[in-house]
Amino acid sequence: MRAGLAAIRRARRGGLRSRALGACCAAAGLVTVLAACGPASSATSGGSPAGAASATTVTYAMQPGGYASYPFPFMAGNSAKYDSVYNVNDFQFQLYRPLYWFGTGANPYLNAALSLAEPPVYRGRQVTIRLKRNYKWSNGEPVDAQDVVFWMNMMVAEGSNGVFWSPKGLPNDVTSVRAASKYVVTMEITTPFSESWFTNNMLSQITPMPAQWDRTASGPSDCATKVSDCVAVYNYLDSQATKKPVTSFASSPIWSVVDGPWKIQTLDSQGRLTLAYNTKYGGPVAAHHITTF
Repeated sequence: MRAGLAAIRRARRGGLRSRALGACCAAAGLVTVLAACGPASSATSGGSPAGAASATTVTYAMQPGGYASYPFPFMAGNSAKYDSVYNVNDFQFQLYRPLYWFGTGANPYLNAALSLAEPPVYRGRQVTIRLKRNYKWSNGEPVDAQDVVFWMNMMVAEGSNGVFWSPKGLPNDVTSVRAASKYVVTMEITTPFSESWFTNNMLSQITPMPAQWDRTASGPSDCATKVSDCVAVYNYLDSQATKKPVTSFASSPIWSVVDGPWKIQTLDSQGRLTLAYNTKYGGPVAAHHITTF
């Protein structure tokens, strides 16, 4: 585990975003789970295929000194202390899928099969992202273009408060972003960057967020379309992600809405985590497997 964290930190100093690299670093807790649950499959289309194992829950505990404690996959300000392999790779990635997934075995590059969107299309300063239509949130709503804009608006609002903010990186190198249609996002970027660099280092940071999260303690908000609403929404979601006891996460109306293959069944104060299979998951991983990094 320490080696994995060190690799991520080295990569950050070299300019590679941890979420892209993190997809390629197996955490020790998940290595044990994989051994128990069998190899990952990339041939199935989600759900329970014929002949799949009947078990649809996985229980595991983190190594000493590390545990799942922060489900919100957007880190800014004081939440930087939760940025760890335990929270990102072992926890958040299982619940919430990044827009683009990286890594297939020892190959660290874009994994189109496990990504929520088709590979981006670049035309000069315009980037077009087409989301796949088979992904849904566990409340039945589709993962769509507005969910991507929601994330981007929050990045703009948080600015330098973001854990991975840099003056020449996302979102400063994007001049506009919009939902061109239900499943298409268009971005205008400041200059025609290297396509692989922009995909690997910029787009890898984005994790679509459900409309269910667009709210404050006072009720529904509109961060998905108005940047001015986003600071209050971020503050509310951060407060929910640090809320005690952590045993409340499984029943939370916020953290129970997932688009990944797993959802929280139980989590206790000692870090013992049980994940239950998300039957609404639309990705290519069989029900009895946990996704690999």
